Amino acid sequence: LANNLDLVAAKQDPAIAEQRIEVNKAPFDGVVEAGASYNDSQADEVITEKSTGTEINGDSGSQVFGADASFSHFLEYGGSYALTYNWQDIDFSSTSIQPATGFLNQSDFLQDTGGFTLDYQMPLLNGFGKEVNTVEILLAKGNLDISHEDLRLQAMTTMQSVEDAYWDVLAASEALRISNLALERAQDLLELNRKKVEVGTLAPIEITE
Repeated sequence: LANNLDLVAAKQDPAIAEQRIEVNKAPFDGVVEAGASYNDSQADEVITEKSTGTEINGDSGSQVFGADASFSHFLEYGGSYALTYNWQDIDFSSTSIQPATGFLNQSDFLQDTGGFTLDYQMPLLNGFGKEVNTVEILLAKGNLDISHEDLRLQAMTTMQSVEDAYWDVLAASEALRISNLALERAQDLLELNRKKVEVGTLAPIEITE
């Protein structure tokens, strides 16, 4: 059994069937996702005071940094949920002019926000129930049992073939031994008949026979 190449190859079938079970379980594994973004923008502005026509240089800029992380999971009975955390930091500044007074105005805006979001979905008709969502797993487990039985049957068939071949060899060896004994008896009889012919107690035709 250890040296039979057909069985060595057949032993891989149950291992492959086990991997197919794991592949069909994979959609029910949790998924972790994360991302981040950064945006930095600067702009130069020319501000004109209408009454005097004076031009004043100004600028504005913003820096926005955001990040998010989520964990989602598809459940065997058809439902799914996703837990997400979002965080954002905004830093905005600008220079403007007050038309009435002509004075420059510097403004800054800072915002730091973050929060969790939980989303849950559950089908009520199509795709509802554990059986419809795990049918591929059940089929893969059935195929694993079949592959084990096929391997066991092939091993039994191989053992039976080896036993049959052994007894065939043993029978052929015994038949050869009996044939050799029969040949020895025939040679003994031939020598005996030759001696009888020589002494005249037997007809020469018995040697030919």
